[in-house]
Amino acid sequence: MRINIKIIRRFIRFVIIIFCLLAVADALTFGLNFFAPQTMPKPKDARIVERLKAHVRKLSEEIGERNLDHYPQLEQVADYITRQLEYCNYRVKFQEYTWEGKRVRNIIARKWGSVSPDKVIVVGAHYDSVVTPGADDNASGVAAVLELARMLRNKPSRMSIEFCLFTNEEEPFFKTEVMGSHIFVRKARAEAKDIRAVVVFDMIGYYSDKINSQRYFPLITGLFLPNRGNFISLWSNLRSVDLSNFLIRSFQKNSRFSIVLLAS
Repeated sequence: MRINIKIIRRFIRFVIIIFCLLAVADALTFGLNFFAPQTMPKPKDARIVERLKAHVRKLSEEIGERNLDHYPQLEQVADYITRQLEYCNYRVKFQEYTWEGKRVRNIIARKWGSVSPDKVIVVGAHYDSVVTPGADDNASGVAAVLELARMLRNKPSRMSIEFCLFTNEEEPFFKTEVMGSHIFVRKARAEAKDIRAVVVFDMIGYYSDKINSQRYFPLITGLFLPNRGNFISLWSNLRSVDLSNFLIRSFQKNSRFSIVLLAS
């Protein structure tokens, strides 16, 4: 039997091309291994870790799924957040509205600035969940906002800071006019509120050192990001890159934890 060398060569090239395409697809989907450290740095204050854990466990383990289909739990979380802020001597305000015959509310606590109180920095997170108890999405973000509010309560700030906990952010409300954050923005525009920066915490509690524990949509960014879920990502639009870089630098001055900037 005669062996056709050309066919064999073409087949080998085909296999190589397929292998390369699969490797690129894997890199785009999972990222690369050498961009992130493989160990978690120890926190400077273990008490903060315990307080963060306590918030997450309260929302996810004790209360569980919280949304309009689990309305008593949604109200229970709102009451818990309110008590935590009031315990820190904040005056809590609500943005209430009704949907499907049920009252829902954004929760807002303001720390007044000493120099430019009319200029506002918003620090926020959503407290509802969908399908799951939502430990990462988004009890972790709520915990971060509550602890920042506690830590900053007696520290002077030039501008005012509004700590905002939003409701109705998950499906079926995502990208609709009844999202809590949409309600907040609409009211802020009506009041001509001078918002200078917004930082929203979402899904910041996940951590894993395992290879391919971090996944991306198959975009080119995967080639420049780690494939281990052991870092914090800061997402920004292009107009806010300067602010984002400032936040990155500030973060790195105070923590050895890995952080990356994604701008679009």
